[in-house]
Order: sequence, then structure tokens, then C-alpha cells
Amino acid sequence: MARMHDYDQIGALWNDWQGAIATRPADPPETILSDVLRTHGTLVSSQEVSFALAGADREASRSAARFTDCMVALLGDPALRLRHAFAAFDADADQTIAKTDLLTVTGAFADTPEEAGLLADEIDADGDGRISLADLVQYLDGAPPPVAQTYRATHVPDHHLGAFPGMPAPSTATAKPHPDHDADAGISPLHLRIGFFRLMQGAAYRSFRENYSANSETHIRARDLPYTIEDFARFTTVTIDYYLALGLITDAACIAEFRRLDEIVQAELDRLHTRVRTWPTIPRTPGMLAAQAKIADERDGLSRRQHLCRAVMELVLSLRLHGLRVDRSGVDALAGHEINRLRHQDLRAETHRNASIPRPWDADTDYRDSWNRVILSDADARIDGAIMPTRFWYDEFMPQLLLCASLITADDLRHARGTTEQDLDTWHAELRAQGAFDRFATDLRDGFAACSFGVKRMLKQAWILTAPYLTGIEKRRERAEFGRDSGFLSEYVAFIDVHLGRNDVATADMRLSFPYYIGPAVWAFLHGSAELIETMPDAVRRRGTDRFAAFFRGFATMYPCPYCRYHLNRYVIRNREVDMYPVEFLLLGRQPGRHDTGITLDDKLATITAPGALRVFLWKLHNAVSSSIARTEPWYHRQPKPLYTSRFWPSIEAEMARSAASGHDAVAIAKVTEIYGITKPAAHLAVLRDELTRALRADDKASVAQTIDRAEGAIADLELAIEEASFLTRKYAYDPAQAGLPPTVDAIQETFARSGVFVER
Repeated sequence: MARMHDYDQIGALWNDWQGAIATRPADPPETILSDVLRTHGTLVSSQEVSFALAGADREASRSAARFTDCMVALLGDPALRLRHAFAAFDADADQTIAKTDLLTVTGAFADTPEEAGLLADEIDADGDGRISLADLVQYLDGAPPPVAQTYRATHVPDHHLGAFPGMPAPSTATAKPHPDHDADAGISPLHLRIGFFRLMQGAAYRSFRENYSANSETHIRARDLPYTIEDFARFTTVTIDYYLALGLITDAACIAEFRRLDEIVQAELDRLHTRVRTWPTIPRTPGMLAAQAKIADERDGLSRRQHLCRAVMELVLSLRLHGLRVDRSGVDALAGHEINRLRHQDLRAETHRNASIPRPWDADTDYRDSWNRVILSDADARIDGAIMPTRFWYDEFMPQLLLCASLITADDLRHARGTTEQDLDTWHAELRAQGAFDRFATDLRDGFAACSFGVKRMLKQAWILTAPYLTGIEKRRERAEFGRDSGFLSEYVAFIDVHLGRNDVATADMRLSFPYYIGPAVWAFLHGSAELIETMPDAVRRRGTDRFAAFFRGFATMYPCPYCRYHLNRYVIRNREVDMYPVEFLLLGRQPGRHDTGITLDDKLATITAPGALRVFLWKLHNAVSSSIARTEPWYHRQPKPLYTSRFWPSIEAEMARSAASGHDAVAIAKVTEIYGITKPAAHLAVLRDELTRALRADDKASVAQTIDRAEGAIADLELAIEEASFLTRKYAYDPAQAGLPPTVDAIQETFARSGVFVER
């Protein structure tokens, strides 16, 4: 039963589950339900079941009604989903609802009130002002099938039900002791190049066609956070300015290559503006006309409103999943659910593809000849001519970005320019003979020989920047069902797939925003660059912090992970999760005499000008993000009562776990003393944060002010401890002699990496 079509099936499943729970009291309910489903022929993992049941706050195991809400959202067929969503409204005796009832929910999705009203009018075909279930069924009859981005109440794709793959066998590499903690210290030139590259390519991939934070079709607090091409152009400039301000790239010819990267982006943006301005008169290729037709359809077509109608019904299912009434459909009510659902859905969609879904581009046509709609500004108007050529990203942008990300010294540039095709063929043949491409880069192994000289050079650069991930510990942290043991180079590097006979970009099957691919690399880049700036003479350092402030404002608009960007903008920089963040971040940037947590990003960035302040700013930010970010891995959060915040770093607990995983029965006294000196004031701040949370909830302004004043002293103690220990400097200081290549990952390291207390350094 891949899909359920009536309530009797759900009732039978409920009875089977309750019976199994009674006989297996020690097993988790979600595991039992997964087993019960398997006996019915539906193969859904316990993780997927757990995610669906989490919305019901475990009430689903005690209430048949709440269980029904969860199972319709997880397994219901389209007819049952529509029926169950409609039942959430307060229908009259004639089983109809007023159009205004529907508008209550539609407002979360429609771009304008007029669009919401038009949708309601179209559903109310007879014009009596009432809507029945039959009206909804008729309206959606013959509608286009849901697209990949259509809002769904749960994260499980249709094609995945009944087809859950078996888990691959775990790695059986020979175990060896884990290296000492300080063996991971230091930032290499390759670390910085990788961080720069992944940020830039990720931002380009999110901007080269219509894309939003969270998801382009949910509209749950995301319509005002699009990835705009204007923001990307600004981000390119400020990121290059910041990277060059680090003082590592001093050769004039190398600097000129970075400036050229900026120039080609700005020039393409100018061509876009000209295209919009002169659209009625310019010649148009078939690719341009196809992209423009999509704009017109989205702006004016019925299909968009039919997708919107489906999304509204799915939102109602989400509300039912959480036990909320339809009139509580404000986006904040589901914000936490949205972040988790979208991340899980995105990962699932990228690693469990459905071959039956029509692809957006004809396989017999060169995808580079296509054009894509881009978003010009936050207003997101569907403007005629607001399209860009795909070929620009393949033929101009990516080759130049890969070149820049391969440069530090003049020798690097001479090597890039002096490499011959014979050199490249020899390099490829040697690595192929070693089996380097056999596991995660068969596209590079098999497609390299047919490529042109320029493409071969680009592919080698892409491999050098990506191999540390594919062969390193972060790849092994991916969940098995999300592709830990699969992958191609062209899934991690944008705009090279066509050269290797693949279509990962066209079909949106990229992995470049996977959390373990983008996160650690970017944090290493941020911390490492801060250490470089902090070593500069004061006047130069001030210029560096100014460049960082401009870069970070752009970073907030362009971070490649849509869900992380949503969390950063909607929560972290707004101090919205007071009960999760460390107090030193909550109060960072507080003006004297002000006693609240309403501190802006500009206030926080204003603190980085003092010596050592940029280093500490990033440490506080990193701990704030780590304390509140959500992951769906079952091992990720195992600390119900942490000392301060969840996943605070440095941590004695993490250090003990590292030593235990390495087979050591002790941790060095000096290391324990150092970490204890940092966590001691952190423990004091943990108490103050609890007091601050209670005072804020009670709206006790006097207690809030008193607690904030007391916290300032503890924050000063913490900052002094982290500076005196030189902890951050030792972990992130730039080391030009370091190769930056990861050690071989063995079974012990892999187990530790998914232990729940793993940290990169």
C-alpha cells in the first residue's frame, strides 16, 4: 500500500501499531511503526516516520485522531489529502465553507491579496460565495502535476514510498588511533581556497535562476528572502575585496584575475539590464523565448494558481499535523517545522530521484543554450526580459572562478598558464590508475578524455578543490540514505556537468549545499581569515574589518544553503532564540543603557573594530548557530541538559569523546585546564541565560535589566579566558606550509564523526 486512500486503512494501521507497541514496550514507537508499514508492503525508514510523528509531539502514539493527521500527511493519496484538509475547516450543515475561510490560509502563499481572491473566485465556480469539497476536486481536476518545489506537509517524495533502498555496507577500513586534537590545528592555503570557492559557486548556483530561502513554493517567511542577481553581483565584489584584503595574494597578475571575475559578473548584469530595457525590440533565440514564456505563464497562468491551491491544502495538513486550527495559520506557528521539513525534503529530493518525472530540458539539446529567469530584486516582479543565458555560467563564470580559487602565488598562475594538455592527460591517467575516481567521481573518470583542453584544465582544478571532501571525514558524516556512499564530481561542482555528459544542474540534482560540504569549509574560511586580519598592523587591520563587515552583509543575502540562510536571517541575527543562544552572542553589540535583546546586525558588526574582536565575534556567532541549528540525523542532539548551550565549543565532553574514540584513557592536563578555563565563565552565563529567559517571558523589565548588567562581567571573563588561552589562534592560524589534505578515514574515525559530539577541530 504505497498510498492510503481511505480512513479505514489508517484505522487498521493504528490497530496494528498499538498491538505491536504493547508487545514491544522497549522499542521506539517510530521503529515499530516502520516495521508495521513494512509488513503492509510500504517501506519507509524509521527516520522518516519519526520526522512525521514529531509534528504531533508524540501524541500520535496515544490518539487515533492525531495519528490520522500524521498518516494522511505522510501516506495519504491526493484524494484523501484533499478530503482531510477540507475537513479542517468549519463547514456548515451543507458541507460548504465561505470563501473567506479559504482566504485565511491562502494569504500565506499568494503574492497579493488580489491573487488570493482570484483563486477563491475560480474555485467557487457557481459564484454562490460557498466552496465545497467537490468544488476543490473539480478545480484541481486536470491541473498540471506537482512540481519538485510544490509545498508538501511532509518531506517524503511520492516516488520514495514503497521503494526505500537497502543500506550500503559500512566501511571496513583498518582501525588506527585517532590523531591528537591539535593535529587538526591550523588553516592551510587550500582551506582558504576551498572556502572561497564553495561560497562563490554556491551563491552563483542559487542566483542563476529563480531561487528563494527555504523553498520557492512554500512562501513561509521566504518570499522576502530571494536570491537576487543584484545581490549576487554585490556579493561577488565584496567577497573578492575581502579575500584580497587578507594579504595573501600580492602578485599583480593574480589580483587581475580576481578583478576579471568581478568584471565579467558586472558586465553580464549590465547586459541583463539592457535586455530588460530593450526587450520588445531585441532579437530572441528559441531559448530566450522559452524562458520568457515561463515568466508569462507564472505571471498570468491558471497553472500557478492551481499549484497555489494544492499548497494551501498541504498547509492545512501541516496545521492538523501540529494540532493547530486553520485560523492559526500564521507562518510563525510552523516556522520550526518548516526549517526541518525543507532541509529534509531538499536532501531527500537530491538523493532519491524519480526517473519518471519529466526533466525541464530536452536531453537532445545543449542545456547551455537555455535561458533562465532571474530575480532582479526583493520585489520579485516577473519582468519581461529578466532572463540570463545559461552559457555564461558554464563558459565564462565557472572557468574564471576555478582559476581564481586555484591561485595564491605567482607560481600558481604560471603553473595554470603553463600546463599543457599532455600534462593534464598524464595527471588524469595516473589518478585513474590509482582508482581515485572510482568511488565518487566516475563522471570525471569516464568523461575526461572527450573534453577540450580548456575544460580538462577546469576539471582538474575542480577535482583539487573537491577531493578533500569526497575522500575526507565530512563526506562520511552524510546519512547513508542521503548519499553517503554515492556521488559524482558534477554534483558538488556547479556548471561542469554538461562537459561530463550529465545534467545535474538542469535537473537541480546538486549537492553543493549539503551541510557537511558547505558548513565546515565556510567556517574554516571565516575563522582563518579572521586570524589573518588580527595579525595585521592596526591601520591595515581596520581596513580588513571594514571589508569583513561589507562581506558579511552580503553573506547574509547569499549563503548557499537556503535553509541555513533562512535561519540566519530570521532567527540568529534577530536574537529570536533567547533560550538557545549563548548570552555573549545575545548581548553582543548592546548599547550602554539598553536592556533588551533587540540588537541589530549592524550593532553586532560595529564591535569588530577593536583588536581581537573579529576573532571573538566569529566564535560567538559559530556557537550561536551550532546551539540552535536543526538536523534530522538521529545522533545529532543527544545532550538533553547541556552545560551551557547545545554543542558549545570548546567542550570537555567533546574532548573526552575524541580521546575515547582514539583508544586513549586520559586527556592531557594542559588541555583540560585550558578548556575548563573557558567553560567556567560559560557555566556562570548559563545560569544567567536561564534567568534572562524567565524575565523576558514574564516581561519583568527590572529583572531583565539586572540580569543583563550582571552578564556583562561574566562575558568579560569569558572573552579574557578565550584570548589568554590563544585557543582560536592555535586552531585557525594560517599555516602556509600545511598541505590541507585530509588523512585517510578509518572505521574508528567514521564512528566518532557520527557520535553526536564530533567537532571539526
